[in-house]
Order: sequence, then C-alpha cells, then structure tokens
Amino acid sequence: PVAGETAEVFIPFVTAHHAYALARAGATDPLEALLATTRQRAARDDAEAREIWVPVGLRVVEAAAAHGRGDLGEVAVLLEPAAARVARVGGSDAQTDLFRMSYAYALARTGRAADAEAYWDEAHAARPENDLDRTVLNQG
Repeated sequence: PVAGETAEVFIPFVTAHHAYALARAGATDPLEALLATTRQRAARDDAEAREIWVPVGLRVVEAAAAHGRGDLGEVAVLLEPAAARVARVGGSDAQTDLFRMSYAYALARTGRAADAEAYWDEAHAARPENDLDRTVLNQG
C-alpha cells in the first residue's frame, strides 16, 4: 500500500517517513518516484517551497531514504545544513526529534562522535541526559 502513494507529497515530515519505509523495504522504483515528486514539490515557486521544502524538507526526505538504505554517511551530509531547522518539517517536538536523532546517530557512526555529541547536547540542552541520549551517541 505505501508503494502506491508516490505521486503526491503533503508535508516533509510525512514524506520522510514514507521514503524511509520504501527504502527499508527495498522498493527502489516507488522510492525513486517519491523522491522525484518531492523534488518537483521543492522546485515550485511558492512560499512553502522557499521556506520549508528547499532549505529543509527535501534534505530531510532524501536523508530518510538514505537512512533506510543504511547510508549513514549520506544522512550526515544531507542533514548537516538542515539540522538546526529540522522542526520546520512538521510534527511534534518528539516527532521531529527522530530527525535530530538520525543526524546525531549518523555522525556518531561515521567517525564524527565529537560532532554528534556537540550537536545532541545543543539540541537537548534544556533537559538532563537519559538512556536514549547515550544510545544515540553510542555510549550506552
């Protein structure tokens, strides 16, 4: 059912989850169709494209696909310029934290542990460290 819904995108948050699911399932053709639709959405000349899809949304969707394929190096590259603005993709704080987590995890697993820890600490400065933090940063 997920593979058939590639001709339309709603918000980056939902589209990213869709891309991740397709990549994990190995559904290459539907994933490529979804990515093409996402790129077309980002290319529109409207405020949503300029403010959300171009600077953050497209990168988050492409990073979710890369994560689903297991390409953590690509996840880090794609999310680096968008990580500070990831909340723009939609979803609650807890939901967008999944993208923050993906970025930190990718950094930590690709030899950039210090960068991962610095990013994670800055993104979560207002709360005490927990077991999930240590797991993401490969410390627990």
